[in-house]
Amino acid sequence: MTSKSVKRIRGDTELLTWWREWLKALDAEMSAVDEREEQRRHKRVELIQRSIAKTPSQGLVGIGIKLALANFLDGFDDDIDGEPAVSAYLDTRKMLGHDFLAEAEAIIKHVRQRESAVAEYC
Repeated sequence: MTSKSVKRIRGDTELLTWWREWLKALDAEMSAVDEREEQRRHKRVELIQRSIAKTPSQGLVGIGIKLALANFLDGFDDDIDGEPAVSAYLDTRKMLGHDFLAEAEAIIKHVRQRESAVAEYC
């Protein structure tokens, strides 16, 4: 394995680790019980987002993570509609065979289901 390929794996592994941490932090923020706790947890989410942005991508996985995060934060959907970031993400998702954006959307869906269950119980 060449030093370039090791560097590529290391860079994208770091981004993948940040991505997993961001998913956990997003879930924690969405599950906060009061506004103060939500604000505190949101700071962690933003810190991780900055870490993802600052960490250089060394391959397609890292690019997919960054595009998924950008699409999630900007509220894009699967409709290309002239949006280069959406188009780039869809291409990357197809090439990777992995949908990072769906992972983030699943957290939102899970939190909403949990909130509905609690509301029905109360």
